[in-house]
Amino acid sequence: MVDHRDYYALRLVDPLKALESRGYPAGACAGLSLRIVDPQLAEPLSLRLEVEGGRGRVEPVSTASLTVDVGTLAALYGGALDASDAARAGRLADASEADIQALNLIFSGQPAWIMDDF
Repeated sequence: MVDHRDYYALRLVDPLKALESRGYPAGACAGLSLRIVDPQLAEPLSLRLEVEGGRGRVEPVSTASLTVDVGTLAALYGGALDASDAARAGRLADASEADIQALNLIFSGQPAWIMDDF
């Protein structure tokens, strides 16, 4: 069996709005704090994401339990990468096992896809 996936480019221009507007698995109930590093921002952005009932609630915080770059966050967000693989690759700094499990739960489901082919 051949597994073929087309990949696409995804950039989270506004991580707060992106995380709030995304749908999440209905049964997922988890939360964590993220420090997002983005070269387009003057300083990292720290957010608390709480997911329950298929919806995400996001608020700025002063400290976060893990650090992720915006590209890795986009890959998690779109389903191209799971948190366990990101952690093994060193892409989730200071992430606890509980953080990794929460990310895997929050971003579980089918990967995003688009109908257009470029």
